[in-house]
Amino acid sequence: MSDSPAGTPSLREDLRLALSGLAAGTERRNRPRILIIGASAVLAASLGWLGIAWWRAGDAADTTLREQSTTLRVQTGLDAYFAEKKAQADALGENALAPDPAIQGVIERSARDAGLASITLSAGEDRRQGPKNLRRRTFSLQNSQPLDAESVLRWVERVQQTVPGVELSVFDAEPALATVEGKPRWKIVNITFTRWERK
Repeated sequence: MSDSPAGTPSLREDLRLALSGLAAGTERRNRPRILIIGASAVLAASLGWLGIAWWRAGDAADTTLREQSTTLRVQTGLDAYFAEKKAQADALGENALAPDPAIQGVIERSARDAGLASITLSAGEDRRQGPKNLRRRTFSLQNSQPLDAESVLRWVERVQQTVPGVELSVFDAEPALATVEGKPRWKIVNITFTRWERK
């Protein structure tokens, strides 16, 4: 068969289509599709972590504000407490820190006056380092039989109001069986009063 002029354009068209297909395949292979997909995945993950971090930062800021508010309230309360104690010491004058060997008896009498019979305290001295020329005396009631809760509270309040320089430093009580009349009672684990005195 002889080449006809009609066959030549068909061959050229086939060659052109084949070359076009090869070029398109090469172009697809040259495109970094996996890199684009990978980068998109990393970007999405990064945005997710950024959102979580943003949320946690907001939550942390709220917590910080609450803690600052609490700290301010506590500091204000402590300032008022120490101002009151200073005013009490100033009102007592020179005798505020004078040694008083009768303090234990006064605290025990306050217990009887509050309705607690036969309270016996153990006296001691706190050995921790304190201010020079001062000692910290302790008066403790530990492991008692169940006592009337109202009487215990009345006793603690009365001691703090009437005995100069005495403060409640430990109050540890557990609920006990109520009385027949239904009054609550506590088993005292430890109630400790303290008083600073000159040596």
